[in-house]
This record gives sequence, C-alpha cells and structure tokens, in this order.
Amino acid sequence: MAEGDGLANMVVEGDNLPYFEDTLTTTADSDVPEPINATDWTYKMGWLCPETDPLLDTSVSWNTQSPDISVCLQKSLLIWVPCGFLWVMAPFLIYRLYRSKSLYIPHTLLNIIQTVLAAGLGLFAGADLIYFATKESGDTVDVLDPIIRGLTWLLVVAIIQLGRVRGSRNSAVLWIFWFVFILFSLPRLYSQMRREIDSETPSDLTEVISNTLTLVIAVVQWVLAFFMDAKPAYIVGEGPDDSTIPCPETTSSFPSIITFSWFDSLAWTGYKRTILDADLWELNPRDQSATVAPVFDNNWGPKLKAANLTSRGNVDGGEVVIETGKKKSPKESLSIFLPLVKSFGMSFLLGSVLKFFHDIMVFIAPMLLRRIIAFSEPVCEGCTQSPVWQGILYAIALLLVALFQTILLSTYFYWMYLIGLWTKSALISALYRKSLTVTAESKKGSTSGEIVNLMSVDCQKIGDILPYLNMLWSSPLQITVAIYLLYQILGASVIAGLVVMI
Repeated sequence: MAEGDGLANMVVEGDNLPYFEDTLTTTADSDVPEPINATDWTYKMGWLCPETDPLLDTSVSWNTQSPDISVCLQKSLLIWVPCGFLWVMAPFLIYRLYRSKSLYIPHTLLNIIQTVLAAGLGLFAGADLIYFATKESGDTVDVLDPIIRGLTWLLVVAIIQLGRVRGSRNSAVLWIFWFVFILFSLPRLYSQMRREIDSETPSDLTEVISNTLTLVIAVVQWVLAFFMDAKPAYIVGEGPDDSTIPCPETTSSFPSIITFSWFDSLAWTGYKRTILDADLWELNPRDQSATVAPVFDNNWGPKLKAANLTSRGNVDGGEVVIETGKKKSPKESLSIFLPLVKSFGMSFLLGSVLKFFHDIMVFIAPMLLRRIIAFSEPVCEGCTQSPVWQGILYAIALLLVALFQTILLSTYFYWMYLIGLWTKSALISALYRKSLTVTAESKKGSTSGEIVNLMSVDCQKIGDILPYLNMLWSSPLQITVAIYLLYQILGASVIAGLVVMI
C-alpha cells in the first residue's frame, strides 16, 4: 500500500513539472521519463497534397532532434513566396522602366548570360512538368510547382530584356528575388539530401538533380546581379561630357547602394588628405533642382488656377490681378501641402514602409534573445533540453535581424533626407521664380529680407522635419508594442511604471 502511494506521489510530482505538463510516459527500460510535446499540431491541404503529407507538422519540423519539412511545404509555400514577390513587384518595376530616361543597352556578355540561364531554368521547369504529369503517383502540388516556376522564369526573361531595352543597368527587384529564392530553396535541398541519404525514405533522384541545378543557377544569377550592365546608348537630357566627376551612385548596383559602398572612394580620399573642390562629385541628376522643381510646378500650377490667382501683364507695366468669386480668398485657399504630397508623397510612403519594418524588427531581437536565454537554461532537473539546432537557429536569426535592421534604418534616413532636399529645392525654386515675376508695386507688401528668410529658414525647416515626421505614428506604435511585451512578462505592474513615466 505504501509503495503504491509513493508511485502515485511520483506521478503527481511529474505532472506538476512545467516542461512535461500532462505529457510524461514511462517505460520499463528507462527510469527517466521522456518528454512528449503536447503542442504538436499539423495542418493539411487535401486539395493540394495527399493526406499522408501535411503542409505543416511540428513533430517532424520542430520538436525533434533531426528536423525535416514536408514535400507539400517544399513545393508550395517555399516556391510561392519568392515567386509571388516577383509577380507582385513586376507591375511597379515595368512602370518604372517605361518611365526611364535611359534607352537601349546593347547585348553584352552579362545580359546574355542572365537571359540564357533564366531560359535554362524555364527548360528545367518544363521538364519537371512533363515528368510529374506523366507520373502515375503525381499529385496536384507536383504539377503546380513546375507551372509556377516556369511562368516565373518567363517573367524573369521578360524583365531582363525589358530592362536592357529601357536602359536599366541593374535591377533591385531581381536581386532581392534571387536572394529570397535561394534562402527558400536551401531547406528543400537539405530535406531532399537527407531523404536521399536515408535509405528508409529515399527521394526521387530526378527531382533532386533538377532542384540542385536550379539552385546552382539561381546562385549564379544572384552573383551576376551584383554587377552593372553596360552604359545605355541614349540618355534623355544628358549633356556633353565635361570636367566634372559624375556621382558614383548613378553607376552603382543595388547591393552597393544599400551598403553605401559607392561612398568609399570619397571617404578614403578624405582619410588620406584634405578633400578639395576637384574631388567633389557632380550632383545626382535625380536630386538636381532641374529635376525636382518641374515636378512640384506641375502640381502647384493647377492650384493657382483653381484659386483664380493669375498674373496678367498690362502695357503700362503689369500688376497682379486677383479674381475672386469664391467664398474664401485666393490666399486662404492656397496651400503647398497637397502639391508636395502629389510630388513626393509616394517616395515618402516608401520611407514610411521602411520605418514600419524597422520598428517591427526592433522587437524581434528581444524576443529572440528571450528564446536564447530559455534555450540555455534547463527548465527543470532531469528534463531534456531543446535540440541544439534550435539554439543555432536563434543565434543566426538574431544576427540577420540586426543586419536587416541596420540596413533598413540607414536606408530610411538617407531616403527621407533626400526627400527633404527635394522639398527644399522645389520650394526655393518656386519662391525665387515668384520673386522675379512680381512688380515693384506688389513688392511693397514684403521686404527683400522676408523673401530671403522664406528661402533660407522656412524652407530649411520644412526639409529638416520630414525625416522625423514618421515619429507621429512610429512612437505610439513602439510604445504600445513595448508595453504589451512587458505586460506579458511583468503583468499588471507594468501599468504602474507607465503611469510614473507619464
């Protein structure tokens, strides 16, 4: 009787362990209970994959010493995500190419190799489609996978050739696409190699060869995306060559731009000796007043007409005539806000998107660090720790998050300061042009000092505030998420700290 009570007490104590909660099993061959994770779950897509191959199964992909991923996941999400990214970005890329001021890049070794390799990927996808379509045991996902890949490779060929015709020397979208495709292809290659080595569950050798060659070509394509193509044969608005040094940013690839390596030459020059005027580059045509001022003027002119404010020149000398007829006076109805939004709003929105993803990554790092701490500390005495590969995965993820966070933040501030520069240049150009057209009689209402003050001080303030304008929504977002995460750890006591800070 006493021995039975002792066994019952042992089971009760085991049930109270946090790691083995209601999941312990005992065997006659082992005195130490083995944990079974009760949170295992599966998700199946019967219309796409067979019932024996779930899309997600945590008992195989996470709660195990030797992780693996299902074939359904390999041929669905791991293909859909990178290909879907390219198809979503393709309309924006095509629109940008058609607005390009550069035209026609001749056939070079770089774009020929890129086109041939992309066409080769299409041939591999077509061969896979024929192979799985004629295979008796083929499923829907087996046929859908090569179809999506084949259409995507055709799109890649079209983008490469369209970029060549429209004078695009490097594509940021293709660089990101190849990078994402490689990342999502590595788990598939690992799983297939693992199944090939394991004699119990061998994989299809034909499929392994096809996917391996596809991954190798994708890596080559990504490496080629680091290089710039030849200079376009014709650039709209390009003047004759002079003694000025062109800005290297205009001839830099996407990786060079996001890492700011195009600036290294000037930084090294300043490190070795004093920088002279001859060392300075020509301003990027994108940032010149001749480029940004007409964009603002096209959106500012209709506002002047809508306010019935016109400038009419008389034979006697001309004067500004205000045509009223509206409830508000023309001066009250005029505002530079909407013209600025129409001129640079999309660029500002792009910077806001970069800021949003950066703010999200700010909180991913502490969550990963919490996982690493929990991984390194045993939950209870005698409990089996998490697999080693999970700790390695957390560490790599923490490094990547910090890397992407730095790139996003630096790109955000650089882009927002450029928008501030564009805004300042456009407003100063509009003010200067207006000061040249008003008559002497109209100038009596304002002094030259006031006009100069508008150009030098007010326009500068508008440009300086733009990089920090996103803090209006970014700060509340960060505070809300931080309080929520702290509440999960500290409970209601976090509210007291919040009240004290307020």
